[in-house]
Amino acid sequence: MELAISISALAVGLVSVGVAFWQGRISKQQLDLAKDTERRTEDTLKEIREATGETRRIVQDVKDNIDDRITKIIDSRIQSDQAKDASSTAITKMFMEGLMKSIGQQKPDEGEK
Repeated sequence: MELAISISALAVGLVSVGVAFWQGRISKQQLDLAKDTERRTEDTLKEIREATGETRRIVQDVKDNIDDRITKIIDSRIQSDQAKDASSTAITKMFMEGLMKSIGQQKPDEGEK
């Protein structure tokens, strides 16, 4: 009987050792899976950061292009307006000079009629 108890205790001990190894193996697999998941997550985050950075650069380039175009349009509009103003001033000056000459050339009694 004592022998049966000893054999049973030995069997339970061996089963316990087997279960411990099995749990260790499962834990190792879970750790490997967790490390793989972490690595893939970090890779994905890196890709997202790179894409976000690229998008920001593209947006900044587009913004700079739009700003440059608006500046060029405004500058050309200002130059055009200044040219028109200069032309209008020259025409007005010529008109006024002609008017003053014609007034100066009139005889005093012609202006009263």
